[in-house]
Amino acid sequence: WYLVGNQTLRAEFEDSWVLRGQLTDASLAWRYTTSLHWALTQFTPASMEVVPANYVERTFNVIVVVVAMVTFSSLISTITNAMNRLRSLNSEKLHKMSVLRRYLRQHRVSVELTARVWSCAQLALDQSKRRLHDKDVEILSALPMRLKADLSDEVYGQQVFRHPFFNQLNVAYNLLARKVLCVAVEDASIGRGRELFLAGEPGDRLFFVSSGSLTFTDSRPEVASTPQALPVPVTAGMWMCEPVLWIQWKHVGQMTAEIHCELVAVSAAKVQDLLRRLEEPQIYARQYAAFFQRNPRLLTDVFLGDETVQNLAERAFARLEEADGDQEGIFSDPGSDFTGFTSVMPQLPGATSGSEDHSFLE
Repeated sequence: WYLVGNQTLRAEFEDSWVLRGQLTDASLAWRYTTSLHWALTQFTPASMEVVPANYVERTFNVIVVVVAMVTFSSLISTITNAMNRLRSLNSEKLHKMSVLRRYLRQHRVSVELTARVWSCAQLALDQSKRRLHDKDVEILSALPMRLKADLSDEVYGQQVFRHPFFNQLNVAYNLLARKVLCVAVEDASIGRGRELFLAGEPGDRLFFVSSGSLTFTDSRPEVASTPQALPVPVTAGMWMCEPVLWIQWKHVGQMTAEIHCELVAVSAAKVQDLLRRLEEPQIYARQYAAFFQRNPRLLTDVFLGDETVQNLAERAFARLEEADGDQEGIFSDPGSDFTGFTSVMPQLPGATSGSEDHSFLE
């Protein structure tokens, strides 16, 4: 603005805002602050004594006002929308806490317990689902299956394929492994101090820990006086509850989150439906049952160990190398010898029997 006024003065215009404001001999600070004041008034509903003195300054002033009008209105709109969204989020949280307060007051809960519940509830609201999950993104359901499979492969593959069985499945049957990721896998999260599962609850999902830390405490009486009864830390990169894939399983202990945890959950029922006709999972399940028949105390909800599971997976998929690419028999009926393991499983801790067709070992 000062440049425009100064140039018009040098171009021998009869008048200029610089001349009218008597700025020709003013200090640099006064000239700068006057120009800044004028500029700020163009973006806000304010006024000052400086006005254009010729058509060049007037044209420049009009252009600035138009630009300022668009810019300022857009800025105000953005701030308003952000404030409304923030107010909406806070109102939802305040409503939940208000309902909790009314519930505790109506049931005459003691002050000490009220404080504990209130603190835990606030922490749960602050930490719940820090990471966006796939079920929160509704538009993903509109994607074609092939694209969803590619997305699931990138999002979940690195974690799920850490497990030797799923890694071997991916090598031998890549398309089927991708379908498992797309159909049977989803995100899960758990806040600090919350229990993922309790002893005696039926298990239906295998979990991989993406981030965070949990602690498992075995509740079985037979391990009460052994080192196995000590709390076991479960950290990122480990998995839990593998028995749910192969048997009807009830958790043998309690899993508690030490901090907020992000998990990848694999549905046992959906995996079994997808893999039921393959022979390799049946072989793996047989070996799984045989191993834990020899080592019943090791059958638990926590991470078994890479080496043991790797050996079981390699032995289950070894027949593909022996067949030298011949895929016949891949979808064969398991036969009567496979059902012989149903008499083994009720002897194993945590295994349950029932009429529901839930596991490979039935």
